[in-house]
Amino acid sequence: MCGTSEEQTDISSDQSDFYKELTKEYSTIFGQNQEIIGALTSSFLPILQAGPSQTGFSQGQENALRTQNVENVATDYAQAQRATANILAARGGGNTLLPSSVPGFERSGIDRAAHQSQQLRQLHHERRKLGL
Repeated sequence: MCGTSEEQTDISSDQSDFYKELTKEYSTIFGQNQEIIGALTSSFLPILQAGPSQTGFSQGQENALRTQNVENVATDYAQAQRATANILAARGGGNTLLPSSVPGFERSGIDRAAHQSQQLRQLHHERRKLGL
């Protein structure tokens, strides 16, 4: 016997047909995967290019949060000033005089508290930006 038998030729033909069908399926599936990968890449590329220092908020949202923070501290500070002024006014009913430095000292405590409050809010905001 010389050459290939009919059975070997049929097997070779079947393998060739299987290979063609397999590569056709792979190219279809791979093409669909490329579309998916392309869509994901185009969606994530701006985020990845912005890097790890991005805040997670749009500029408008960031500005609104900062403004709200400042307004909240200002409101807290004003309320504390009014409360301190009311307490100081209530003390003045007798003939005992307070040294002039006492109201200023108490108000400076409010100033420190307002500043610390603003710093804590800023720290909280920075931690949120980092995802902590």
